[in-house]
Amino acid sequence: GQILISSDDLGNPEHVIGLTGVGTALPVPALTVSTSSINFGTILTATSSQEQITLSSTGNDTLVISSIDFDLGVYSVDVNTPIELIPGASQVLTITFQPDGAGTFSGSLTIVSNSPSTPDIVSLSGDAETPVSYAGAIQPVWNSNCTNCHGSSAGLSLSSYTNLMLGSSSGSVVISGDGANSLIVRKLKGQAGSLMPLGGSALSASTITTIETWINQGALDN
Repeated sequence: GQILISSDDLGNPEHVIGLTGVGTALPVPALTVSTSSINFGTILTATSSQEQITLSSTGNDTLVISSIDFDLGVYSVDVNTPIELIPGASQVLTITFQPDGAGTFSGSLTIVSNSPSTPDIVSLSGDAETPVSYAGAIQPVWNSNCTNCHGSSAGLSLSSYTNLMLGSSSGSVVISGDGANSLIVRKLKGQAGSLMPLGGSALSASTITTIETWINQGALDN
């Protein structure tokens, strides 16, 4: 820019002074979180699941993260605070969901820093269900309703976990993690040929649901 000075100096009535300057942004730290919510899905009690988020320093001053806290004890993180990040740096957090019982766990992660956005909050959700025991809940169903036909004879044998997982002469009857499409569940529901047990009373809906849940949980030998 310029400063123009006018006066009554007859010899030099105007003076012009040129002005130059460079402005720099005020140093401000800033935090950007890679996501605002995490859903851990459904897992079994006494197990754990992990997800990651990234904390990025997107300002022009050092970002200082002073605390990372959870409102539920089933969630935890693998780093300690304080964390200092220069502009452009980032920190990956591994968050662990480890439920101590069955239920739905809706909580939050609160990140406190010197960023103007503080506190930054990430919503957390996860479900936990009690594992269905094969020995306690599934094998007794086969023993009471099915092994008179599917015992030690040729074809599908339901006399043990090992034999069940071997399947029948036509292939597998259990798709681990997919109860609805497992042949044995479809047979019990009458969705694949004759309703099983053949010639006997149909299993109750709750019993079939228990079998389906066991398969959805991974068809464990537990």
